[in-house]
Amino acid sequence: MWFRSSYLHIFGMYKLLPVLICFFSLASLTAQVTLSSDYFPQAGDTLRTVTADSTYAVGLNQLSAGIDREWNFGTPVAEGARLQAVVSTEGDTLFPIADVKILAFNGTLSYYKITETSFDLVGVQTQVALFPDLDITAAVTPSRPTRRAPLTYQDVFTTETSNSIVVGTDSLPEAVLEALGPVVTSIDSLRITTISNREDLADAYGTLVLGTNTFEVLRERRNENIYIRLEAKNNALQLWGDVTALAIAQAPQVAPFLGQQPATTTYTYWSPGEIDPIVEFITDGETGVVQNMEYKQPTTSTSTGGPALLQASIRVFPNPATDLATFEIEGLERGRYFLSLVNTMGQKVKSREFTPLGNQTRLNLDVSALPQGMYMYSLRNERGRTIATKILRVH
Repeated sequence: MWFRSSYLHIFGMYKLLPVLICFFSLASLTAQVTLSSDYFPQAGDTLRTVTADSTYAVGLNQLSAGIDREWNFGTPVAEGARLQAVVSTEGDTLFPIADVKILAFNGTLSYYKITETSFDLVGVQTQVALFPDLDITAAVTPSRPTRRAPLTYQDVFTTETSNSIVVGTDSLPEAVLEALGPVVTSIDSLRITTISNREDLADAYGTLVLGTNTFEVLRERRNENIYIRLEAKNNALQLWGDVTALAIAQAPQVAPFLGQQPATTTYTYWSPGEIDPIVEFITDGETGVVQNMEYKQPTTSTSTGGPALLQASIRVFPNPATDLATFEIEGLERGRYFLSLVNTMGQKVKSREFTPLGNQTRLNLDVSALPQGMYMYSLRNERGRTIATKILRVH
């Protein structure tokens, strides 16, 4: 009998051990970051980014995945002007299914359809390197999700999309005709099809320091392979034929613009409620070397050129709490905010919505009816961005 009683006691402790490990590990982990559709751009928004100096970008080597990560990208050295992309609905009807269009700094117009769960590219109006003097309009088939919601850690998506453009030989620039040579003999049209195979994985989350600002971020890793096919339509047969290999053989100078393109991996750090990526790295898909870095434009500049956004601070007392937990919050901008308290099972047990008056806000939460234990409280703004996540103990 004694043996059975002791066995059950020991067995019970082993069953409890994983729970205790998970329980106490929460004290050192940041809350998992989830993106809602609040980070989708809307008409009237302007996307603002800065391209970092290439030497500075290559020197950063913090791209490993995982949970509760801490990234510090310092104060980047800017390379060139700040970039802006305007989101609007006015203008043309090239793609009627589009809800908004985004005019990039380089003149490219991208058209997007917005749903509750995705921000999809449906068409583009741009120029291509092979025909630099022609304005090209092409639909993206099927539409390509560029942002998704909800997006959380370890979500993975694969997509294959294509877009094609048809160019009559009579509209080709002379330089292109000379480069292609025999390829354009006895044809009346060329068709360029770009095929993209992509895998998107939310592979990390944690906190990111950029200049003087700290963000809670979810990182999305995007692996992309692109193949560009050139086809020609025969005047007599009116059939399309693949002339990619022939064009590369006859005109080596067009080889970089046709066939299999170098694979790329893009790391994008998103913060809830922020329409601009906080940081984005484009790397060589094989070597991992950083090719380009862009980061969120600071709203103001400090003497070192880094971001200088208003920082909020939050503290709770007493901690541990028995009856009332008092939260003092300073440095909030105007707007609506949400204070939430969740248990170790991830269930919300308390919440308050408030609007700060002045620089300091004090809120009381009654915790007297809550079971003793450890809870996590988080402060979010009205766009869903997490400002702070910390631990509260209830006795």
